[in-house]
Amino acid sequence: MAQHHQLFVIAKVGTRYRCLAAVHHQWLYGVTAVRQLLLLFRIFSMPGNAQNLRYELGLARKHANVSSFWSNSNIDHKDVNNTARFPFITTCLLLGASFREDASDAVVTPLDFRMEWYHSDNEDGVTVLDITDLANLRYCYLSPSGGPMGLFPADSVFDVVWYLEAYGEGDGVDHQGVSRCSG
Repeated sequence: MAQHHQLFVIAKVGTRYRCLAAVHHQWLYGVTAVRQLLLLFRIFSMPGNAQNLRYELGLARKHANVSSFWSNSNIDHKDVNNTARFPFITTCLLLGASFREDASDAVVTPLDFRMEWYHSDNEDGVTVLDITDLANLRYCYLSPSGGPMGLFPADSVFDVVWYLEAYGEGDGVDHQGVSRCSG
């Protein structure tokens, strides 16, 4: 048994939002998922990472209208040997998703960036981080299956407060730092 959760980094590329990196986390839910999100905010907001992030966002924009670049036909979503078209963004996501304060093992696997969010082995939601504007990162949680214990309508979008309340963890949780995570 595990608490499967996926994390996606997206950005507006041309007129559409596109996925730039995705990972599967074997055991992530509740407050821990929020902590990972805050860590991702720190990593993607670091001034030292901005130049490489802007470079890869520019690369994505250069391919905005190249449908074969973004096509997800005939891909194996669990193929860990897929090509990361945005290696720096993928590395930042992997680092942020796999770090554990207690030094325990985190089983995190990269996914093909062309994967659709609802085609995943998921029990505990999806974290989406929007890096379109590096100075104003945004996020949301998605629930392809109605969320934990079916508390939300399938395919719902919600913020950190709703996400934590679904786990009974909303009371007494320090939400500071999450308020700037506009969903």
